[in-house]
Amino acid sequence: MSFDFDQAIKDAEKAGYVQGGDRFKIQEGANRIRIVAEPVPHQGSYQGRPNFKWLVYIIDRADGRVKLFFMPHTIAKAIRDLQKSDDYAFEGLPPFDITIQAKNAGTKAVEYTVVPARKNTPITEDEFADLAKKKSLKDVHKALREKETQQAPPEQEEQPTRPFDPDDEIPF
Repeated sequence: MSFDFDQAIKDAEKAGYVQGGDRFKIQEGANRIRIVAEPVPHQGSYQGRPNFKWLVYIIDRADGRVKLFFMPHTIAKAIRDLQKSDDYAFEGLPPFDITIQAKNAGTKAVEYTVVPARKNTPITEDEFADLAKKKSLKDVHKALREKETQQAPPEQEEQPTRPFDPDDEIPF
């Protein structure tokens, strides 16, 4: 099965699920964000290889806009570790900004470091209003899955399936 994330995202934007330019893409160096919605797991494929990301809305502190982020599993695990830590423990969503340091962004050799802000910061009314205008992550996920189904090649010989384990099958 082949799934083209780029095309699916463009289609989701065209269908009004996500506005153009409202995707967050990690850049080389520091990327400061605030998570503002519970992540939704999304399994797909990229260039014929299984791919797993977490769909989540974030506030991009570079421009203050709410954006859809296909968050890599390694970043989600780093946030989980913060949630369990003595110094940064929290329930629900992190009550602070997070800076994602990216080295070799845009390559398979990318390395992420997740650094929490030193203090909790409230989300502004304008940021809440921006978030309220977005489609639900479940609707975005559903649209992406529908697009994936439409792009799937005709059924071939049935092969046994096994659960996708992002910890074992994602090299980064």
